[in-house]
Amino acid sequence: MGNPGSHEELFRRYLTGCLPEAEQAALADRLLREANLSDELSEFEAEWIDARARRELSPAEAAQVDAYLAQTGQQHRLVAARRFAGATATARRSSRLPIWLAAAAAVIVGIVALRWTAPVETPPTPLATSPSPAAIPSFAVLLTPGTRSDAPRTVTLPPGTQEVEWKLALDAPLPPGEYSVRFRPAGGQDVVSRTATAPEGATSLTFRMLAGTLAPGSYRVLLAPAASPDDLVNAYTFVLRGAP
Repeated sequence: MGNPGSHEELFRRYLTGCLPEAEQAALADRLLREANLSDELSEFEAEWIDARARRELSPAEAAQVDAYLAQTGQQHRLVAARRFAGATATARRSSRLPIWLAAAAAVIVGIVALRWTAPVETPPTPLATSPSPAAIPSFAVLLTPGTRSDAPRTVTLPPGTQEVEWKLALDAPLPPGEYSVRFRPAGGQDVVSRTATAPEGATSLTFRMLAGTLAPGSYRVLLAPAASPDDLVNAYTFVLRGAP
């Protein structure tokens, strides 16, 4: 790849950024003005990359090529050079084969090519079938406090509902913090308890439950601070219809 002091060494140092700043700028100016020098640099660069692809460089020199290609976004050139070097080596090995062996290899290559280029039968497309009803990931339910409604809200979940998003409207914004939400069937004890977080200035609380958590029936929802569940803030009533 050349001797120290030659243009090749100068080009290597230029491409790797090893020249002093003033010399780097001076050579860049010459390359713009001298077409022959620019062509010589292009030839050196191509041979430099090819030598890397043929593994003819020392580890340090190979690292320089890799760094240069990575910095300039030209890694594809090394990939192409490696492919070319591999094809050239294969061609050289083939040229040393006996005539009968080379002919046999050609026949095998032809058979493989026919196999890969032969049309492939496409399996028949199955007849379209009616899609099954899609599952409903989530269904939202808004409950208002008893002071805002004359009768309990009737909630009917669509078939296939997987999750229910409960939203409890508030009479007034609550102090931020954790609140407990208890579901109590008519004439019974609490069957489900959840915790919801009230942000600053919230006008409602939202939480999620699986659709099958509650059985059909009448319910009262009790909202209270998590730290003092007996201090009722709001109460909500609803009737859940049908099996989820």
